[in-house]
Amino acid sequence: MAKEFDEILESVGSYGYYQKWMILIFFMPISFFVGFTMNLMLFQVVVPDHWCYVPGRENTTLSPKEWRALTLPRAIESEKYSSCLMYKGEWSEDDGANYTVTNETQECISGWQHDLSQFTTTLSTAYEWVCEREIYSQHVLSITMAGNTVGTFLFPLLADKYLGRHSVFFLTLAIHIVFTLPYCWVSNIGLHLTLRFFQGLSFESNYLMPYTIGE
Repeated sequence: MAKEFDEILESVGSYGYYQKWMILIFFMPISFFVGFTMNLMLFQVVVPDHWCYVPGRENTTLSPKEWRALTLPRAIESEKYSSCLMYKGEWSEDDGANYTVTNETQECISGWQHDLSQFTTTLSTAYEWVCEREIYSQHVLSITMAGNTVGTFLFPLLADKYLGRHSVFFLTLAIHIVFTLPYCWVSNIGLHLTLRFFQGLSFESNYLMPYTIGE
């Protein structure tokens, strides 16, 4: 029966007007959306240069560069300003206009400033995934690829043996939408990783399914 169907399909044409419109109107926009949301992650996980924010410069006559030189230590090996440490200091009690620092350092206590010359917003700048939490951005990338790997084995099996390619295409699309939209409002790292896993789980099969759905 399968052979007869293949012969009929070959005689009537397997890539006709209907298939072309399906690809143009339906599959291409969906594939663009899915591919865009996944590739956007490559920019989201970038960690720009950052340093401790030390408030009070507006009360002095120092420039931003001079203020950093006064309040931030330099890394010995690179001569760059430390990303995670600042000098301890205090304002003078008489006029409150002089800021004195010591050689003793401490962790950033007032947040961070970021180099926004290339990226205005990333996961790192939005949620302060820096210093000991800088690895979070790499966790997001890794867990997405882990989900991608699982989905690459799982959904083709479901498509060819159980549900069919059309059903799996819509299933993976639904999974991708459901686990992508909440991502905009989530700041907890555990939820980030959960959403990214399922987003990666559905991506590869949904993105490639239109190429084989007419075969």
